[in-house]
Amino acid sequence: MTKVVGVRETVDGLKRMGIDIAKELDKVAGRQAMALRTAIQGNVRANFGRTRSVGGQSQRTAGVSGGLEKSWIVAPTTRAGQRTVGSAIAYSRIHERGGIIRPRRRRNLAIPIGNLEGSPTKHPGLRLAVMGGTMLFLDASGKAQYVLKKQVTIPRRPYVEPAVERRRPKLREAVMAMLTDIKRRHAYAWRATGK
Repeated sequence: MTKVVGVRETVDGLKRMGIDIAKELDKVAGRQAMALRTAIQGNVRANFGRTRSVGGQSQRTAGVSGGLEKSWIVAPTTRAGQRTVGSAIAYSRIHERGGIIRPRRRRNLAIPIGNLEGSPTKHPGLRLAVMGGTMLFLDASGKAQYVLKKQVTIPRRPYVEPAVERRRPKLREAVMAMLTDIKRRHAYAWRATGK
């Protein structure tokens, strides 16, 4: 039975056998990165179902904020056997780690609570009202469309970190399976290296 003493010895043995370990690792990295992306997307679905206001109360629906879920990509890096799994959406990090959001260009954040979308500046005819100490933008019918806040705190809702931790053992298994497969395919050359 062959015993793998260490990574360096294994890689050196594979090189002596003429096996392109970088190419083999690249295949494993690609498959594992795609699996990680799928796991992250599943966590996004679980953590961030859409909410809607029903009778003045927020209720979770079965839907998903598609932007965050669909934003996760797998990209090759300059090093063989590595992939980058990431999102280009600006708010992906704050949902993972939590934090405080403050307005940049205005005094308050305008948070949609009605059926209007986008900035309140795109909707002429809104009027400012203060109800119970809360500032609101109301439409012509008197329905609240936006609530104004100085800042909002986003709770920490990790979805990347748990996916990485769950995938870690599977990555080890995949690398060991790759080495076993190489050893099986190149058994004669493997024995000749003495490892």
